[in-house]
Amino acid sequence: MKKNILIVILGLFSSQLKSQDILILKNGDSLKTNIIEVGINDITYKKFDTTSSNPSYKILKSSVIAIYYPNGTKDFFSDSNSIASTDSLINKDQDFYLMGYNDAIKNYKGYKSAATLTFLASLYSPIIGLVPAIVCSAKPPEYQTLSLSSFASLNNVDYRNGYIHKAKRIKQQKVWKNWLIPTSIWATAITGFFVLLNN
Repeated sequence: MKKNILIVILGLFSSQLKSQDILILKNGDSLKTNIIEVGINDITYKKFDTTSSNPSYKILKSSVIAIYYPNGTKDFFSDSNSIASTDSLINKDQDFYLMGYNDAIKNYKGYKSAATLTFLASLYSPIIGLVPAIVCSAKPPEYQTLSLSSFASLNNVDYRNGYIHKAKRIKQQKVWKNWLIPTSIWATAITGFFVLLNN
């Protein structure tokens, strides 16, 4: 009997560890969190972490698009900072924006040429590689590289905005990753060279 109770408690504890709330931010980021409180103007949360010393953070609701909860429910935030349930926002702007945002995560691959150019230039020289890295990460994705469906591109501006917003963020991350890899190789090679010289 004690063994069964222990198994149930451990099961509940492990499911608690796996549960996380996802904050979708207007800047294109998403945060894995444990929401503590949704206030009038801000949201209090802890970073998704199992340590007891994990501090609390606050973020303005005006910078948040939505919260995804572990049970599958979602809360969307309008510009007036009022909270609404998912059901009341079906086919509304925020819902289409999030659809575009999520589709970009799944489908956007248009960063490849910019990331490859940055990688090759950085392999030649990290300083030279900074030029395409800065230019490519600052420039929004070109429309023809987005792989938008005809529904998104022709009929819904909010979907397209959500898609482009996240696509730009993905492009920036890939470009800077492709600058960092060759730069790390150069740094390792130079460090190794000086170590050999000093021996």
